[in-house]
Amino acid sequence: MKIAYLHFHLKAGGVTSVIKHQVQAVEPDNETLVISSSDKCTFCNGSAVCVPELGYDSDQEAPANALMLADKIQKAITDKWPSGCDVLHVHNPTLNKNSFLIDALNILQERGIRFFLQIHDFAEDGRPNAYYKDPYPENAHYGVINSRDYAVLLKAGLKEQGVHYVPNQVVPFPEWEVSNSGYILYPVRGIRRKNTGEAILLSLFSPKDHPVAVTLPPNSSWEKKIHSMWRNLIRDKRLNVHLDIGLNEDFETLVRTAYFIITTSVNEGFGFAFLEPWTALKNVFGRRIEHVCKDFEETGMIFNDFYSRILIPIDFFDMEKFCLRREELIVKFGRLFGVEPDKHRINRSSYQLSEKGLIDFGMLDEQSQKQVILNLADNEKKRNRIKAINPHLEKMRISKEDAEVINENRQVVVREYSRDKYRQRLLDVYSKVINVDVSHSINKKVVLESFFNPVTFCILRWPDV
Repeated sequence: MKIAYLHFHLKAGGVTSVIKHQVQAVEPDNETLVISSSDKCTFCNGSAVCVPELGYDSDQEAPANALMLADKIQKAITDKWPSGCDVLHVHNPTLNKNSFLIDALNILQERGIRFFLQIHDFAEDGRPNAYYKDPYPENAHYGVINSRDYAVLLKAGLKEQGVHYVPNQVVPFPEWEVSNSGYILYPVRGIRRKNTGEAILLSLFSPKDHPVAVTLPPNSSWEKKIHSMWRNLIRDKRLNVHLDIGLNEDFETLVRTAYFIITTSVNEGFGFAFLEPWTALKNVFGRRIEHVCKDFEETGMIFNDFYSRILIPIDFFDMEKFCLRREELIVKFGRLFGVEPDKHRINRSSYQLSEKGLIDFGMLDEQSQKQVILNLADNEKKRNRIKAINPHLEKMRISKEDAEVINENRQVVVREYSRDKYRQRLLDVYSKVINVDVSHSINKKVVLESFFNPVTFCILRWPDV
C-alpha cells in the first residue's frame, strides 16, 4: 500500500509521536510519505514533504486558499507516486487550526483521493478557539482513539463501517526494580487539564520522605501564570512538592528512580499515563477518567487504587464566587460555539455539583483549589476530616499486594498495545478505506451537546480564551 500521512506540523508532541509510530509500524513492506508544514522530519527516512500552507493560520506568512492548498498536497503525493496514494491519513482535520484545510480536503475528495480522518481531539471538548463552524468532511472514513469518541460519532450520524477505533501504540520502558525511595512522580507538562492543584493536594497526604514532583512547566502564557501561582504557594507554605524537575533531570532517570507514579488529569483523549508507567514496573495511583480506564480494563488492566472524586466540604472555599466564575465561563464558551446557554439552568447546575455539602476537588478552578489547600496546609484536624471522607487517600504508598498488579498490568500493556497489534489495526483500517465506500455525515449539534454540557462542565477542561 501507498500511505500518505498529513498533519499541520511535526513539532514535538502527542500527535507527532503517533505519526512516527504509525510510519514505523507499517514500514518496511508499505510505502509511506509524511506531509506537513515542518521542514524537518526525524523519522521519515527522506519520505517527507514540507507544505508551508499546511501550518496554523497564526504561523502563515503569505495568504493562501483552499485550491492552492489542495494542489500542493496533491503535488506532494504525485511527485512520489505518479498514480497517487491508496490512503491519505489526515490527523486532527476537524480542528480549525488552518482555515483552508477542510475545503482543501473536500476538493481532494472530489479528485478521487480516499481519506482516513483521525480525530485525537474534538474542538467541542474544551477547545472552543479551534471550533470549525462549517460542516465536517462527509463520506469519509473516520478514526478515534477511545470508545467514547466512537460512540459520539455514531450518535452524530456516522455509520459503523466508516468509524474505526484505533488505540495508540505504547512503547515500553525498560524493566526496573521497584524503588522504595524517590519522588511520587507526576510525569507531565503542567497544563490546566493535568490538574496540578490536585497533585499538590495529594502531597498533604503522602509519605513525608517521598515528595510529589511534576516534571515540566506549561508553554502558554496564561497557563504559566497559573503555574507561577502554584510555585509561590508551594514556597510560601513549604509544601512537599517540586515543580519543573524535568528541566534539569533526565526523564527516564526520573521514572526509573520514582517511588511510584501519579496522575490527577481531569481529561485525556487516549491516556498514556494509565499505561506507560507499568512497563517500567511502577505502580500508578490517581484520578480515574472513566472513558479511558473503561477501554483499558476491557483489555485486562487493573486500576484498583484509582479514585473518581476527592470530596471537599464547600465551606473550605468561597462557593458563591466559584459558582459565579463557572457560570460566566459557560456563557462565554457557549457563545464561541454559537449557542446561548440557559442561565437559570447554568446557575442551578453549579449548586448541584455539591452533594451533602461536599464537592469534588477536580471540579474546582485554581482559585478555589488554592483556598482549599491553604485551609488544609497548617490544619491537621481538617486534613483528618478529608481523610475520613476520602479513605482512598490512605493508599498513597507501595504495598506488597501492588507487585502482582504491577506485573499483570505490564504484561497487558506489552501484549495489547504493541507495534505488531498496532500495525495490524492500521492495515485493517486502510484496507477498509480502500475497499468500502461510505455515505454519511456528522451532525455537529450532536457532537457539541455530547461534550459541552452545563451540568457536567468542569473548568479545568477548558482554556482561558
